[in-house]
Amino acid sequence: MLIGNSTLLFSWLLVHLPLQLTSTSVGYVVGTVSYAGWLQLQLAMLLDFSFRRRLFFAYCAVGNAAV
Repeated sequence: MLIGNSTLLFSWLLVHLPLQLTSTSVGYVVGTVSYAGWLQLQLAMLLDFSFRRRLFFAYCAVGNAAV
């Protein structure tokens, strides 16, 4: 009985622990990258006032290219 329970526990750890660690680290990396991108965008808009105009023109160019 003890051997069966320890095997079950070991197999559960073998499957669930890497999945938990992987999902946590992926979520952390995605959150960090998106937050860094948002900060970079805010900094660029703060430092460069014509950035909004260029962003608008780039958005229009992408929209025209898509159509």
